Amino acid sequence: MPKQKRANGKKIIAIASSGRTAKVGSIFTCMVVLDPTFKRKLPNLPGEFNPKWLMQAKDKIDNYEITIITPNHMHLSVPKLLEEQYGALLNTYENFWKNTEIYFEEDIEPFITSGVRKMGKVDEIKRTVKADAYAVAVAKQFAILHQFKEMQEIKQTYGDYGTGGADDPKTIEFIKKNPKCVWVR
Repeated sequence: MPKQKRANGKKIIAIASSGRTAKVGSIFTCMVVLDPTFKRKLPNLPGEFNPKWLMQAKDKIDNYEITIITPNHMHLSVPKLLEEQYGALLNTYENFWKNTEIYFEEDIEPFITSGVRKMGKVDEIKRTVKADAYAVAVAKQFAILHQFKEMQEIKQTYGDYGTGGADDPKTIEFIKKNPKCVWVR
């Protein structure tokens, strides 16, 4: 990741995932790097996934990174893969421990602290982690965008499989008919 300009010497990093509970498709994790004034710069955050909002927001954030765990890697330990993924994302941002606040979805905290512990930085993350729903929602929108694009590709090849969720009747039927499909977990 290129060096980032820092407003008042400070940056905000937010991390969110999409697709962790789905039964079809990959897990997408997004890290966004934001200026502390990002709320004033971004258009109002939509209540649900909105590609038009993302196109407007994309030019107003400093940077974002996406990592993917594909179904063919899910035979490995997903918690271990997530831990490595979050640690790797945080490690891409040069000097991210200095003057940086880190925001993330509550349910991924164990993976973040575990991944960062391997880098020897666990004390810092415990001191700097805060909860900011807006920053995390920005990252979540980008993760959902990439999941949505993948879903469209899968549907073009295999037809409608529903949402990919474990409780979706179309998804359950798709998995029964296509148990060896590369996209089925």
